[in-house]
Amino acid sequence: MSKRSFNILAVCTAIMVAAAFWAIQQEWSRWGASEHGTKLFPELAESLDDIARVRILHRNTQITVERTPKGWTVAESDGYPANTKAIQELLYALSETRRLEPKTHDPGKYAKLQVGDPTQPESEAKQVDVFDKAGHNLASLILGKENLLLQAIGEGGAYVRLPGQKQSWLVSGNLVAGTELKDWLDNPIFDIPRQRIARAVITHPNGDRIVVSASGKGDGSFVVEGMAADEKLVSEYYPTDIGRALEKFEVHQVRKRGDVDFRPDATVKGEHHTGDGLTLAFDLATIAGKDWIRFNSAEGQSATASAEGKKLMDRIGGWAFQIPEFESIHIKKTRSQVIEKAKPQS
Repeated sequence: MSKRSFNILAVCTAIMVAAAFWAIQQEWSRWGASEHGTKLFPELAESLDDIARVRILHRNTQITVERTPKGWTVAESDGYPANTKAIQELLYALSETRRLEPKTHDPGKYAKLQVGDPTQPESEAKQVDVFDKAGHNLASLILGKENLLLQAIGEGGAYVRLPGQKQSWLVSGNLVAGTELKDWLDNPIFDIPRQRIARAVITHPNGDRIVVSASGKGDGSFVVEGMAADEKLVSEYYPTDIGRALEKFEVHQVRKRGDVDFRPDATVKGEHHTGDGLTLAFDLATIAGKDWIRFNSAEGQSATASAEGKKLMDRIGGWAFQIPEFESIHIKKTRSQVIEKAKPQS
């Protein structure tokens, strides 16, 4: 893009943002002072310390985040720690959100704003309920789609409706309420960058074993150990996929360790060794179509690595984690899925 074209694009963008802001200001001026700018939950800001439970409803899913003496936890994940930042941001946004414009009160038009019944199978709406220690409701709203104009000017805004009321509203604030457990779990549970990994060993129940090690190129790539002269990689990326498997390790569900059955005849065992002396050992099994992982040890060859390993196991050792297929698929690969016989040269 030429400098002239870039400048023209920048000017056009600025004009569009200014026009959007002007349009919203014009709307604000005609909405009237009686409702415009009033808080949706005027008493919530004074009750933030009293909040004990937040519930998200969406279709047939319920997610409950509870405050405990140890911090926020996710009830549907056996009390595993929650994403504290996400819950704090949601509660703050709820306490500050303000009415901007009344929208439709016709149930037939709710779907356009995504503020219909959140429990319906095809609904895009979600309901957020906030309770205190005694179980009293402090705030409830049906959260619909974001307003793109308000997002564009950095104000933040969404369409909402209070349960039991027909009137919907455009409100201010960055109201974010994920509808999957992974959105509320303390993710990632850890992050061990590929640059730290020196070697990884994957062993399958039938004895199949594949070992990868850092290539030494300084680019975070890995190679397969023990390849024969007549063997080649199915994909040059597969060894690196195994080596980087513990990066930004995200989980989708959590259960207490003893509640997930890892059958020995169906469990893949893995070890990842870092170059600074930490070895993380784990089991991986597919159970009822879902991939689950548990971490057995995190041993260190130095005081620093040992301290890191203990801290890690104190946090994750008592749990089993369901992980997405895009993470597990690399750990589950057998040697024959990574290496194949090279075609003879003619």
